[in-house]
Amino acid sequence: MYGLFTLNARTVTKILIPRKSLLYENRNAFNFSHPQITTFILICLIILWRILASIPTRIVILLAGVGQFSATFYTEFIAMPTPKIHREMSDDDETQPSRGNVFENLFLSLPTDEDLRRTYFWEACRLGEREREKYVRFLKYHCVSFSKCN
Repeated sequence: MYGLFTLNARTVTKILIPRKSLLYENRNAFNFSHPQITTFILICLIILWRILASIPTRIVILLAGVGQFSATFYTEFIAMPTPKIHREMSDDDETQPSRGNVFENLFLSLPTDEDLRRTYFWEACRLGEREREKYVRFLKYHCVSFSKCN
């Protein structure tokens, strides 16, 4: 009994940990830390909600199944099979940028909490430096020398 529970707990942990870290990394998607991405995501969710609210669920499931069937049918029977050519990787291949996954790139471009903390720290340092420079200019303008101000 104990061995079965341990095996199941390990399996559940292995399943949940990547999803938990994915949620933790992408929680800034909805708190306007990057306003353009948050606005884009919210607009897409509203459009998706409108579509799902107006179309019955059984039709959405039917269309998803037909789309998957059509894609498989096309690749197996209609598309001309291309011969696979194996070639060695060259240095030229590394110079060409890969587009990657658009949605993955969207979420990876969100700032993490550490990025935000560093940005706010350096912004506060720059603001403090500007205030100090203004104060020094004020003193130089109103006082011919610092000895008169004391």
